Amino acid sequence: MRMFFILLLSLLTEPFANAQGQGRLKGSSNDSALWFVKNGSDVSQGGGKKGAVPPTKKGTQLPAEGVCNACPTHDFSDWTTRVGLGESPGVPGLEYLGLGYNFIFANPRGSPSSEIDPGFRHRVMKLEQSQDSLTIDTSYLQPLGTDVKYSSSCKFSSSSIEVTTETQYQEELMKESSISSSTSLGLDNIGKSFTFGLGVDFAFSQSSKYEEFKDRRTQEQTVTYEARALCTEFEARFKPSSSPPILEEHFEAALESLPTQFDASSPVNVEQYSKFLRNYGTHYIDYLVLGAKHIYSTILKASDVMELTRTGVDIKTTLSLSVQASLSKNPGTADDQGAEDQGGGVGNVFLQHVTPAPFSNVFYITNQPNGNSSSDGTNQLSGPSGTISSTNTWGDSFSSQISSLKSIKEKVIEVTEVNIGGLPPVDGNWKTWAASVKERPMPVYYTRIGLWELMDVSRREPFFQAVEHLYGVNLTAVQVEDKYLEGFRFGVSDPTGTLISTYSLSPQFEYRALVRLNEVNKTGPTEQSLKINEGTRGSWKEISRFDKPGYFACGVEIQYDDSGGGTDDYAGVTGIRLWFCSLKDWREDPNPLPIQSDPDDREWRFKTMCDQNYFIVGAQVRHEAGTSDPGGMTDLIILCQALRQDGNVVERGPLEGNGYGEFQEQKIRRLGDMLVTGAYARVGSYDGGEETGIEALGLVFDLIKQDTAPGPPSNLFTYNVVYERSRSAVSPIFATMIRNNVSPNKKEDLDELGFLNLVSGRLVFQAESFNLFGLSTDSSESVIAVTNFKEDLLVSDLHSFMFMTTDSLPTDQKVITGVVHAQGYPLNGYFGNDIGFDISQDSDREFIITFSKDMDIAPTFVTFPYWSTNVGNVYPKNVGQVAVTPRKCTRRQCSLVVGSKESEEESKSEKYLGFSFIAVDGNFTESQSIVHGVVELEGSAPWGISNLGSSLGFTASAVFKRVGNIVYAMTDGNADKIVTVTDQWVGGVLITFEKPFLDIPSVSVSAHVGSENEPIQRHAEDEVKLPSVIVEHVNRRQLFVKAGIINTLGVGTTLREIYKPLTFHFVAVGPTATSS
Repeated sequence: MRMFFILLLSLLTEPFANAQGQGRLKGSSNDSALWFVKNGSDVSQGGGKKGAVPPTKKGTQLPAEGVCNACPTHDFSDWTTRVGLGESPGVPGLEYLGLGYNFIFANPRGSPSSEIDPGFRHRVMKLEQSQDSLTIDTSYLQPLGTDVKYSSSCKFSSSSIEVTTETQYQEELMKESSISSSTSLGLDNIGKSFTFGLGVDFAFSQSSKYEEFKDRRTQEQTVTYEARALCTEFEARFKPSSSPPILEEHFEAALESLPTQFDASSPVNVEQYSKFLRNYGTHYIDYLVLGAKHIYSTILKASDVMELTRTGVDIKTTLSLSVQASLSKNPGTADDQGAEDQGGGVGNVFLQHVTPAPFSNVFYITNQPNGNSSSDGTNQLSGPSGTISSTNTWGDSFSSQISSLKSIKEKVIEVTEVNIGGLPPVDGNWKTWAASVKERPMPVYYTRIGLWELMDVSRREPFFQAVEHLYGVNLTAVQVEDKYLEGFRFGVSDPTGTLISTYSLSPQFEYRALVRLNEVNKTGPTEQSLKINEGTRGSWKEISRFDKPGYFACGVEIQYDDSGGGTDDYAGVTGIRLWFCSLKDWREDPNPLPIQSDPDDREWRFKTMCDQNYFIVGAQVRHEAGTSDPGGMTDLIILCQALRQDGNVVERGPLEGNGYGEFQEQKIRRLGDMLVTGAYARVGSYDGGEETGIEALGLVFDLIKQDTAPGPPSNLFTYNVVYERSRSAVSPIFATMIRNNVSPNKKEDLDELGFLNLVSGRLVFQAESFNLFGLSTDSSESVIAVTNFKEDLLVSDLHSFMFMTTDSLPTDQKVITGVVHAQGYPLNGYFGNDIGFDISQDSDREFIITFSKDMDIAPTFVTFPYWSTNVGNVYPKNVGQVAVTPRKCTRRQCSLVVGSKESEEESKSEKYLGFSFIAVDGNFTESQSIVHGVVELEGSAPWGISNLGSSLGFTASAVFKRVGNIVYAMTDGNADKIVTVTDQWVGGVLITFEKPFLDIPSVSVSAHVGSENEPIQRHAEDEVKLPSVIVEHVNRRQLFVKAGIINTLGVGTTLREIYKPLTFHFVAVGPTATSS
């Protein structure tokens, strides 16, 4: 089976057919090329009627010679030949130049009954031809006062275009018919947007095809992808000169008859303007490109587009590739049906075995009987130089394209083709179509000038009034685009990555983005377990870890039962705890780690420590087995080793010295890159008497240098933020958790602290739960990570969240965003681009962002942690390592702190923890889609709100209440560590948007700590000083924020408070009536 894949551009290497003008083109009225005449007669479509108007009949009266007295005299006696110089035909299709054009009813794609633009109207500018007015090469006649150029070329779009909204549809049409400008338009410029001047709000809005597109999109929620082939043959325009083009007599008379006032109450007056608009439209064509265009439209459901995008399918590129294949397909071969059976089958669009070669413009594939590869795994390509073999260096890309094509094919609703100009190829070969364009060109691009430019001042305003009255269109209105919203991508997602913001569900909104959930399991030997003995009874308990950076086990202490519960029997070791020392100076921590505690609360005895600068690397257990009178673990020896690699292992113990049973085999992990950070025990059902206490022991080792960890130390989930743009730099990323319910919930808002959660019926301190941070992968996608730094994290544990990312914001420095690497350089810049800020540091953890120019007012400043894993694949181990908090801002600069003080010892987070930020000028109001501000708390509890920011589209009110006593467990694994808080306030700040968004906005919030010294500290899981931001609920009208600082440093059994609200900054971005 053989199929041809020839890039359309290669058609230029073939000679085009040499066509001679014959007065009019032959063919029926159904031919896709229009009739043309050379005497300047009207071929327009008048009065808004559908379908093409037949060409002017032969013998139409010609205009008299010398109509323009200011122009030179020309010979009009022969329109098709010049005496003595042979034939010189006119340019076919040129009669469209100077026609009237109704911008509102127009559509360059035609109407349901015709492929002719229904916007063309009667002639406005006269076209006069003469035998002595020729193109430079003397090949063609050109009308007086015009420039005509022959510009034969063909081009195929390298990527399909996504058209999802009415505005995008209008913009695509604007690329084929736009407001006139001085821009030089060639093949490369055709298809670029020329939407300055009049906006596109009303362009083409009353054409039949526009209504058809709109109805289908809204009713069926569809997305259209377009791929285009374009050939151009001629360009024509009126010459710029002091003498304007000559007005056609009928138009000039109609213009002069227009009343100098518009009276909407007068039927006669209204009809005069209505008739004028029906006949001549709103503009006239002043520039024209003649050629042919072929547009392939593939329609899919919006929901299917979202699913394909989330799974990584590049719809635009895949469709464009398949269309390129169909352009060069030779349907005359006997293998066509087989091709469709193997993967094609949607019109001429889908072909499976089509592979672009990286080294040839013209080639085709010879498919092997078993697929598209030879038996040796190479792809056989036949090209101009014969058969070429290449290895599968691009085979993965080809396989990916085929897979993507199949996925798209399953979702396609409809494929349509629009052909304007040339003749559809009878043989199915689009090379034939391209060759026919010269004989039958059609307008493929044109610019227009408003008819009011031809009117005297007295008629311009009445003309505008008439258009607004008749069509509801204000021609003088200036369309204001939200250039800031265009730089954001945002949304709201549930924990599974399913978007709950409705604007995210349809590709019609350019600011929407999708998220793709991934699970990253704990990887690598970040922890290793060593069982000292197995035991015979009871069950293994959970691991207990000493979660303080830079500390490792250096001693042990036990609880011991030698009483036998009042009998001669005893249970041996019933409790065990480890002591930890600093790796830096062997300083002993005062808080040992309980592994298992005696239920009778016996005293801790036999404390045994390693020698100074020695750490536990193993142990030896004495165990009494037996079925009638077991003792379980009755004694213990710890094995210690110095930090130096050649240090001897030293025994310390036994602890009790008189235990029953036998010592088991020593178990040791000699000192290398790991030391003991925790332990776990196997425990029998001790109840005195015959039962055992601790049966067996296991030790847990972790890396000494955490910055060499090869993967995340705990389970985490990531969300890849997917949207379409060309990424040349890293994009700033922000995310904010919505705790539990998205909707307002009085109990959550006013009765709860977000970091105290019910676990098995009791409140448990969980400051490290559900931490969000940006994660570096590459610049192609922004990634949000979430973890609670525990291994048992599940999707069902997660919460909904809001996210936003930014790129391509205006350069006026009203809104500045950036991504700063941990080592103090920007990641979002590229050569030649002023990012608008400089970076300096007071220390490894203190950054200063200095703006290139002063803000008008101190900015709203929001930050988000950004962790770089690219050096050693290192991940954060606790919340202190990903904490970022701003200090203060002035008009000139903002300062912030990254990472906790204690995190430096273990993971050296200053190497990995950077941040994203967004700074919005304090008086910024240029976009209604961006609401931002500073909520400054004043006074003491119950606090008040300053007026700062209240004029920027929101109001804020403090909603706090005193709950008094709160009793909670410090960690869910230590029931004996109970804390009572005596004077705690709960609640937060309710923000109400003055103008509601159309749907849930995305909000990013940062608590500001001011100049407080060391605002971020983490000594252990339950001993922290951390900024905390929780959004309790959000909707299109309001937002409830709890922003403050958690402080449990030096915790005892009674504290006055553990949380205090702080001033915070926020930025909310969402769709509004103006932006949508």
